[in-house]
Amino acid sequence: MKAEHEAILTLYTAGEVISPLRELIEVLLKKGILTVVIVNRWSSQPEILRRTLLSMKRAYPDLLRIFSFESGEGDLHAKAFVVDRSKAVVGSSNITLSGMHYNYEIAVLVEGREAEEVARLLYALIRSPLCREILGPRDVSAKSQ
Repeated sequence: MKAEHEAILTLYTAGEVISPLRELIEVLLKKGILTVVIVNRWSSQPEILRRTLLSMKRAYPDLLRIFSFESGEGDLHAKAFVVDRSKAVVGSSNITLSGMHYNYEIAVLVEGREAEEVARLLYALIRSPLCREILGPRDVSAKSQ
């Protein structure tokens, strides 16, 4: 919540109860923080998540960027959250109700150069052919490319 400029997060799934994720992203966007979300297989995510993210994108078009990981050979199962390229949490938890409240998960906080490296790797991923940017409603039901 101390982000000042940028937040990057990966999302394997948010499940059907998306309130923890929605609240996190809303706080960031309302603070004027550039927020980058890398979602595993956009078309496979629950419709409520896709519609919620697109609604936020319409409200904050210059602040929210959404990318879909679309590898034909595997999933983006990484769980990472980087703030201002200075702090990163990397662990096993999805940003879901069960991942945040009920499961036994683990995560590490890295700072400084290590956090910068996590951010660099995530930006390299979104620039790769494995990701495509979700630009608007036409992508709501888009199939993997």
